[in-house]
Amino acid sequence: MFRYEIFPIDWFPCTMSLFEYLNQESLKEDGESLSLQERNLFFSRVLSNLASEMSKMETWEGDVNGSISVFSVPCEGNMEVGFVWKQSNNGTTFVISPIKLPHLDEISCK
Repeated sequence: MFRYEIFPIDWFPCTMSLFEYLNQESLKEDGESLSLQERNLFFSRVLSNLASEMSKMETWEGDVNGSISVFSVPCEGNMEVGFVWKQSNNGTTFVISPIKLPHLDEISCK
């Protein structure tokens, strides 16, 4: 995963909240829900990976202004998800992406 700390962005269009993503992805292709065990495993995997990546953000102070948002990017043969959120105190925006986003290096606030 690639991590970025950029200047404040106030609005994240074309994203969904982490809660919406978890609920949407916990459905099977036929619209049926995953079993409770499958759903818990999926939630645990996503949240554990996200927490691990968030802990590596150098200037993140542990707060979130609003909610963590999920975005998708095309990758080899499928779509992958990344995460974006804004810190409360100074508005720094944090991005975790499955692919390198070189244009974010140019607007990094580090």
